[in-house]
Amino acid sequence: MQGVKHSPSLYGYMFEKTRQPGRLMEWLRRFRPVGLSRLADMINAERPDVVVSTLPMASASVSLAKAEGLLDAPLVTVITDHTDHSYWLHPCTDLYLVGSEQARQMLQRAGVPDERIAVTGIPVHPKFSFPFSKPELRKKYGLRTDVPVVIVMGGGYGLIGEDVVDLFFGERLEEKLQVLFVCGRNRRLYRKLLARLSEGAPSGHDIRVFGYVSDIHELMALSDLLVTKSGGLTTSEAVTVELPMILYKPIPGQETDNAQFLTSAGAATQAHNAAELERLVRETARDPARLEAMRAAARRLQTKHSALRAVEAIVGVAERSRPQPAWERAPSLPV
Repeated sequence: MQGVKHSPSLYGYMFEKTRQPGRLMEWLRRFRPVGLSRLADMINAERPDVVVSTLPMASASVSLAKAEGLLDAPLVTVITDHTDHSYWLHPCTDLYLVGSEQARQMLQRAGVPDERIAVTGIPVHPKFSFPFSKPELRKKYGLRTDVPVVIVMGGGYGLIGEDVVDLFFGERLEEKLQVLFVCGRNRRLYRKLLARLSEGAPSGHDIRVFGYVSDIHELMALSDLLVTKSGGLTTSEAVTVELPMILYKPIPGQETDNAQFLTSAGAATQAHNAAELERLVRETARDPARLEAMRAAARRLQTKHSALRAVEAIVGVAERSRPQPAWERAPSLPV
């Protein structure tokens, strides 16, 4: 996390250098991780019907363990970004779950057979697919129905910079807004925003500050606009509840890929700096036609019940790999 946060350009450079299979990626793929045998022992102790990975490094390790004969359980990799980066792709993967038809086509071009790809949508919690009433949710949280609600979040770790905080606590946005800051597990940011809030918001916006919340689906569903990083999971949750997005300063790499996918589809816009963010918030938050167009784009992208679709695909892999009972293999006797 610190490396991505403090050296994004270096991370982005390495991401692009290894996007397609090559010498560097092949060396990384052949590198035997320390503790591979221990990992295999831990997995084998559970006697799994299937191994599911949502992280590239985990997929690489399990694939390598299978290649070396340390594991024989099928491997399902859930690609949680709209990317075809080679670090997700490993030879002993039995099935890839992807978020979109576009991602499926990208994997096909990378040489992955179609039967090893399932388009499920990036899995999000089923509660994001439940129907909701925006007026009722705003009433529950004590929010007005006639003032736009902007939710600001940076994923579970709350990667919200000073420039974003200054925009909403300052006086540059003349139109009054209801602003929800969700800090996730970033306790330092949470305390800092509470302290600043106690001093009063000179902008006159109605600002609320949250830490880690379990009902984030409700806060997203009642909002008009989301300001966030372009992480795969957060943006997929937003698409599911049809929440328009402003993607702020995507980290070079998978976030850039996600941003390109969402902006080209019309479900999001992208701000590269504080001035662009200010302009887009001002232009978008109080423009019903623009917000509706972005919600319609999200509807075209969304895969409702993505988690259920993922479970069905995973169970299918487990069932196909289960040894056939002896009585089923035995030839039928003549009657």
